[in-house]
Amino acid sequence: MSPLGGAGPLGGAGPLRGAVLLGGESRRMGRDKATIVVEGMTLADRCVRALHDAGCQTIWALGAAPTTTVPLPAISRPDPEPGSGPFAAIAGLISALEPTELMVVPCDLPWLDAAAITSFLSSASQCAGDVVVARIDGRRQPTIGLWRAGTALPPRPWTNMSMDAGLGELVVGVVDVDHRFVDADTPEDLPPSQEHQVG
Repeated sequence: MSPLGGAGPLGGAGPLRGAVLLGGESRRMGRDKATIVVEGMTLADRCVRALHDAGCQTIWALGAAPTTTVPLPAISRPDPEPGSGPFAAIAGLISALEPTELMVVPCDLPWLDAAAITSFLSSASQCAGDVVVARIDGRRQPTIGLWRAGTALPPRPWTNMSMDAGLGELVVGVVDVDHRFVDADTPEDLPPSQEHQVG
């Protein structure tokens, strides 16, 4: 359950839901990040499991490649246009849902767990804003965030709208987080002493 019960972490309408961003070309990693196996599970599976165990009642995998096996219990939702970017994926999902709280994470978080998400949600419940995003070492991480129920999205089209541009239209709160939200952009960023396989 969310820190404040089934009504959602910020007291909004409907249950807490989650989304994992699987789109992107993973150029710096050299392979699909979602399918990299660390400690016996893919990075995508780790993120889905963390959201599920933190109380998300429905989870979407946004922008998965046709060849990517989406981990259960996530529901695959392809990008409306390939390469349209994370903001378009998030905004498209929100616009298709009834008002709900939506916790979003990218798929490349090898240290993420349910406790980290629960801690983030607890801190976010004390923040004002349409969206509450994570901040690591002073840098805002716009793809990690809690989107409040009823957030008024910027006008379409959202295709190729950057996260910063999209969030620039909204009131954004910030929560400082720890290393469990650090992403892996290159093979060197992955946890050491692990055999990183492709799932």
